[in-house]
Amino acid sequence: MSVLALVIALIIGSLITGVGGVRVETPEAAEGLLQIDLFQMVLVVFVTVFIEELLFRTLPIFVARWINPSIRWIFAIAVIATIVFGYIHGGVANIFIQGVAGLFFAIIYIKGGGYHGRHLRAWCAAGLGHYLYNMLILFPAALLAA
Repeated sequence: MSVLALVIALIIGSLITGVGGVRVETPEAAEGLLQIDLFQMVLVVFVTVFIEELLFRTLPIFVARWINPSIRWIFAIAVIATIVFGYIHGGVANIFIQGVAGLFFAIIYIKGGGYHGRHLRAWCAAGLGHYLYNMLILFPAALLAA
């Protein structure tokens, strides 16, 4: 039940901050975001998610595990990567929205095999969760904008 509450809170928080922390400065920029078709959106989100998972989960946790295999050390590095992930998504406020989602994906990564060195499996598990989360946010927004 608490996982469902977390997912609902993340969705509401992301919608409040402007659909995933995307900042649109001008109406022309907003039109550019809405001019891609559904297939392009799905593909862009897929590629972006797996690159983010590689940079913010796989690489930090792989290096942390190589330096010190203690779960506390790995989790501490995951928290730091999560803070950076949230900040890059739009500043300090986004640490509490995308950052919390990032921590959730880090836990999926660690539990999905990352702690035991099965990084490809963990990357796919966290990436799939991240992808589904992003599509849950972006797909309805794209339909409403069309």
